[in-house]
Amino acid sequence: MYYREIEDGFWLLALYMNIKENLVTKSHYEKDILSEYYLLTFSVFEYKFPVKDAAPITLLSTCWTFSKPDTEISSYFYEGSVGKFFSFAITKEWASKNFTSKKFSNSKAIKKFLDGNKGSCTWLDIAPNAHELAKELSEAIENVNADENDNPALKKKSMKLITEFFNNSFDDSRILDNVSLSNSDYHNVAKAEKIILHNLHLPFIGIEAIAKEVNTSPTKLKSNFKTVFGFSMLFSITKKKTWF
Repeated sequence: MYYREIEDGFWLLALYMNIKENLVTKSHYEKDILSEYYLLTFSVFEYKFPVKDAAPITLLSTCWTFSKPDTEISSYFYEGSVGKFFSFAITKEWASKNFTSKKFSNSKAIKKFLDGNKGSCTWLDIAPNAHELAKELSEAIENVNADENDNPALKKKSMKLITEFFNNSFDDSRILDNVSLSNSDYHNVAKAEKIILHNLHLPFIGIEAIAKEVNTSPTKLKSNFKTVFGFSMLFSITKKKTWF
């Protein structure tokens, strides 16, 4: 793990993971400590998940997640998966100074999103230039001899990646809609996504069965899933089955 405070209210965290056993991660916030940081995370992950009576399947996942403070995010990982996460931790004050209309055409919508309640959205396979920009960030943050004089260049590279995200994230209306769910709803959506992946090689078990397993109603699960991912559960299943 690497981390750097680039400016007051703006941090870059890089996490490289090599999963040795199946695990679930969940972000945690101390209730008695005020959290003011928003997280914009880009990840490139090659993950494996088990298939009954067959060799594990390896899939490449590239995604962005934009999360507000006090939002608990659950993620599932399988043994043998490897990947990199780049998280920008930003305060609202820093965002108001740097997410200006000169840099971002949707700056008002971004700032409105930051003013909302807890929440999180995920985008899959957007921002085609993000991979190359992430490589530049890797080289910069891994430089153990870097000092404060290197921060302006690191900020410039970071802003390129952030701009790449915002230039592609308004293809749907989720930032504009600014819908907030409960932490338990986010956990249920993550668990439903895990169930979908785990059963891709089998006939679809049905949304009702998935909803029952995560202890919620089918209607609520379908709505929350689309809020988080921007597309329906059926679309997600159909698209992922093309990987086989």
